[in-house]
Amino acid sequence: MAEQMLIQKAEKNKLPITVVSAGVMAMTGDPMTPQSADAMTKRGFTPTKHISQDLTPKLLEEADLVLTATLDHRGAIARMLPKASKYSLTIDEFARLTSFLRADPCLLYTSPS
Repeated sequence: MAEQMLIQKAEKNKLPITVVSAGVMAMTGDPMTPQSADAMTKRGFTPTKHISQDLTPKLLEEADLVLTATLDHRGAIARMLPKASKYSLTIDEFARLTSFLRADPCLLYTSPS
């Protein structure tokens, strides 16, 4: 759900980012739950096909930023790949650290010359 919401927001704002979702406790191969799809719709997003996958050290190695729902998830990432703790944050931590961007969104992205 969070992956799809972030992708849709990024596309709407023309942000050139890649978003990948994986879970520390995912039920690999499961589709999005009807409850998650309903929650997305209620928030103005369009649910699309989703198949869950487990988080792996390879996915963490390829990431520039890892956002987690909880501190427990962040801890699981640190145990899986200790160096990933340098670029892993909870969503709440990320929101606090980037809150200044709401005042000046131009600080977030400038198009290449």
